Amino acid sequence: MREEITIWQKLIRSELVNNLSESFLSEFSEPLFSGRLLRSSLLGYLCDFSKSENFINSALAVEFIHSASLLHDDVIDGAFFRRHAETLWKQKGIPASILSGDYLVTLAFGKVVKTENLAICAQFSDSLQKVCALEAKQDLEAETEKTIEKSLEIAEGKTGELFGFTAFASTTDTSNAQTFYRAGLKLGTAYQLADDLADAFGNSDEIGKTLGTDQKSGKLTILSAGATFEDVREIIKELINEALVLFAEVGVLKQAENYLNDLFYPAIELLIGESND
Repeated sequence: MREEITIWQKLIRSELVNNLSESFLSEFSEPLFSGRLLRSSLLGYLCDFSKSENFINSALAVEFIHSASLLHDDVIDGAFFRRHAETLWKQKGIPASILSGDYLVTLAFGKVVKTENLAICAQFSDSLQKVCALEAKQDLEAETEKTIEKSLEIAEGKTGELFGFTAFASTTDTSNAQTFYRAGLKLGTAYQLADDLADAFGNSDEIGKTLGTDQKSGKLTILSAGATFEDVREIIKELINEALVLFAEVGVLKQAENYLNDLFYPAIELLIGESND
């Protein structure tokens, strides 16, 4: 891994933990933020690891929201472990996990406000609304007609939106910000589809979290909509290629390729057993 991303990730982890240093969540900060930081790292690569306060605040915001969503998801799914550790709700109870997630959401909005950038604030709010709406839609439509189109919409909303916001926040060029957003959206959707495959076919011990929850709950995913493993692999590749085309349009193709090779493809490989071949 490149020295720059190692420094960037240490900075982001340190700032995340520091924000909880005097809170009731301080003892849980290590497992909360022990993930790959795929979203905030995308921002780091695209902004060439600039330490601008706005970039740092946006990166922290997206990681706080992501962590909050995991705390809530683990309760909803009844997941016993994540990142090779017992989930917070299993340790401290359901109310503690839900309320802790809510607290992280408030921290996220506080970081976004600190950017003093109305466009970033608006995009963050819009992306978070879509995340919540699509999470709810996945449960509400569990028993309705299952189509691949609907499942892709859900994948885009659940995970694509935070990647989209991260890419949006990585540029100061407002004329190209929506292109950055669309590229990030595609990468995030690809990652969610890989996660859906892992939930159905993965090894819990290797991946480090409770799997099989989608089928158990009857959630609409691309697999329950009728797609095969190979179908989904091809869609993932197509989404990544489409993202690269968009990144090329805004002049950050090399940064995006470095991100994919250093972090994104290894993460996909862990989930579905292959990277970019």
